[in-house]
Amino acid sequence: MLYSAINIPENVKAVLHVTYHSCTARTLGNENALDFLELCKTKNIPFYMTAIKNSSVYETSNILFQSGALPIYDMSNEMSFCTLLIKYNVGQGISP
Repeated sequence: MLYSAINIPENVKAVLHVTYHSCTARTLGNENALDFLELCKTKNIPFYMTAIKNSSVYETSNILFQSGALPIYDMSNEMSFCTLLIKYNVGQGISP
């Protein structure tokens, strides 16, 4: 993923990072998820990760969780998106 190409508008309330199976993501080198998480943190934007099937995750996932990523367990990518859409827009006058 080319994280540096992502422009986060000011009105973004949360980021949902859809990961590879078992919640793996690149955490070293150029263009890694850890740097993108840090960018979200500087903007006070919660960073969620999906594709987590159970409590067993890889080392890269643990690195991201220890750095502040929020896990979403046992939920499809689509359901994760819908859940966050509702969570961050209820009461805001925005129709889903």
